[in-house]
Amino acid sequence: MNRITIISGDLTAPKLGLSQNDYQIALNSDVIIHAGGTMDIQLDDLTAKNMFATGAESMIELAKLIQQRQGLKHFIHIVGYMSPFNESNSETTEDVWKSKRFKKNDNAYERYKFLADLYVRQQALKNGFPLSVINPSTVVGGQETGETEQVGGIGHLVNMSRRKLMPFVPGGEKYWLPMVSDVVLGDAIAYLAQANNVKNNTYSFTPNKMNSINMTQLTRLISTELQVFKPKLKISIPIIKVALHLGLAKLFRIPTGSINFVSKKSFDNYETTKLLEKIDIHEIFDEKLLPNIVSDLDYRLTYSYQSHLIKFERKVSHQTIYFSKKGYGTPWIIVHGLFSDAIDFTSLALEIHKKTGNPVYVIDLPGLGHSPALTEDSTIESYVSQIEKIINNIGGPINFVGHSVGANLAAKVAEKNIGLVSKLILLQPLTRKVNSGWHIKAITEHSKILKKILRHMSRKFINKYLTKSGSFIDGEAKVQRHFSQRMYESLSSPRILSTNANLMALITHQSSKINWYTLPSKTFILWGEADKIYLPPEQEIYSVIYLPYGHQFPIAEALETSELLVNF
Repeated sequence: MNRITIISGDLTAPKLGLSQNDYQIALNSDVIIHAGGTMDIQLDDLTAKNMFATGAESMIELAKLIQQRQGLKHFIHIVGYMSPFNESNSETTEDVWKSKRFKKNDNAYERYKFLADLYVRQQALKNGFPLSVINPSTVVGGQETGETEQVGGIGHLVNMSRRKLMPFVPGGEKYWLPMVSDVVLGDAIAYLAQANNVKNNTYSFTPNKMNSINMTQLTRLISTELQVFKPKLKISIPIIKVALHLGLAKLFRIPTGSINFVSKKSFDNYETTKLLEKIDIHEIFDEKLLPNIVSDLDYRLTYSYQSHLIKFERKVSHQTIYFSKKGYGTPWIIVHGLFSDAIDFTSLALEIHKKTGNPVYVIDLPGLGHSPALTEDSTIESYVSQIEKIINNIGGPINFVGHSVGANLAAKVAEKNIGLVSKLILLQPLTRKVNSGWHIKAITEHSKILKKILRHMSRKFINKYLTKSGSFIDGEAKVQRHFSQRMYESLSSPRILSTNANLMALITHQSSKINWYTLPSKTFILWGEADKIYLPPEQEIYSVIYLPYGHQFPIAEALETSELLVNF
């Protein structure tokens, strides 16, 4: 890290908006990686021109000064895979920015981005510095977790599907959306940045079309993961583009250029394949990551708040995501409940870690948080099985904590894996309902009815329900507002909505009931007695510690809960 100096500038300002001192620091470089410009296909003409044209001119000015002073070792330019320019068609002397014959019919974002590509190529030839142009296709998460920070590209398809605006397949089987893993792209750029004796070249980071998923397969996979209907009709790309320009884009809040990432072309990736072989990479993109990519994008499009997770390392086990913080000693594993996910338990996890130094893990149950939904049989046993796989990855013995539905699942897992569980701590396990009349039972046993009811709940209604049900107590208003906001936002995701409805239905079945006589000897129960929906367990095999809080006390009172947990 002591070899990295971070300086802050502005692509749209002269000399990159750098101070005189920072510009001198930049002049000491011998490699330039120009990856400037936001990915926003809705940029207006002036913003796009300032960002791409001014940015490219400023970078070239810097490159020329370095070339004159000590020689520029390498200029690496990154531009989208739809750029029409390469070594064979970019030898022009005309003014790129004033020319009327290049990309005049494209939107401002693509026009200026590709003109900047031509300009950089032109200037590299003119000034004699080595140039590598990287043409990435749609960049997606390349780690095993499918973490995808850029919500453009495939994110547009995910957003349209989750909003049920995708009753058709764009283009059909002949079209595809090329994708590249971010780690593959990053490793290749890092390799090029250190290379010597560079020759001018263009690298297209697109997989082989013949071996890749087509648009019909992709849209159906997305709809399966999001738990929405599968599109059956196919509509040609030109018709979709016309419809978007005629007002469909504005009506449905879809960017007019969102379809431009879809192509029926094959791309020449020969040079890229040779480059990747040098760094022992054999795949530009692994399609097995798609379920996790779709779920990650769905999560990002659903929630407005997600920053706490940056303190944890994201991991995956059989597509189920969990978050970890390293430590020493017996690990703690936490399983969340309904209308919740790992982020709600990060405060509790951090407090446990602070007090014990032990490793902590928080699981996103399948279909909730970042985890893909169970696409086959959704049973209590299938959720238990996914948790078991994570525990086997981590290894025992463990301190096992579950809240609400998560407590019932943790109990089921512990029952089958007693040798791996050092302590089992159940927070507000779902046992006996206060109100279990026939009408409540009829609603909660049918996930389809539940989905319809949940989908139409307002933020105000949710907040009232949380108060009435004893989820929170007086003095926890701030936490309640935050929880109700996230609960309300979760209803916009068909994946999360369906999973919650399904779990609510499953928890009424006999298979979800806790067998108190088969749990580990070190089993403890914490109970918030302000809960007005559920009653504590009747069995007196294990002692119950009563707290003056509501059902969501582990979230609202993370500090006190952690103190109790570590002292058991």
